[in-house]
Amino acid sequence: MFGVLLPVIAVREWALSPLQYGLWGSANPAGIMLGLTLVTAAAGRIRSRGRFMLYALLAMGVVNLAMAWGSGFWAFTLLLFLGGLTFGLSNVMFAALYRVLVPQEQQGRFFGLLGSINQALQPVGAALAGVLATQFSPFVGAAVAGGAVVMLAVWGLSGPGLRDVV
Repeated sequence: MFGVLLPVIAVREWALSPLQYGLWGSANPAGIMLGLTLVTAAAGRIRSRGRFMLYALLAMGVVNLAMAWGSGFWAFTLLLFLGGLTFGLSNVMFAALYRVLVPQEQQGRFFGLLGSINQALQPVGAALAGVLATQFSPFVGAAVAGGAVVMLAVWGLSGPGLRDVV
């Protein structure tokens, strides 16, 4: 959704300069790289991958919800960075979890299906973001995205399953 929302916020809401928009473009990937690095360095010390992954997902949802308040350029840039950081933390853990849970002889089919689902959902998210940004504001789109991620993380943490994966 943020691929659609960020340009709308940059142009329509805040009239950002190209330099400011460029900083936005690098804040999230920089956070992702830091998250990937941190979780890789700490991999041996993480006791419960499932719980860690779900808490990282919860933090990412909260960061996305905070973006809905659009509290200014620097605060929003920090939130973009933190969103990337939490995404990097959870993404590595999901990939590791898939490798543990999916039998090796089925991993090719599983990752192929997962990639297809991700590609199919991208335009759905973009369309939803466009509708929300047009009908309400791009900040409502951030709130919807953040709320959905928070609900998924809370659901995962509320019962056995991913939460208990070591």
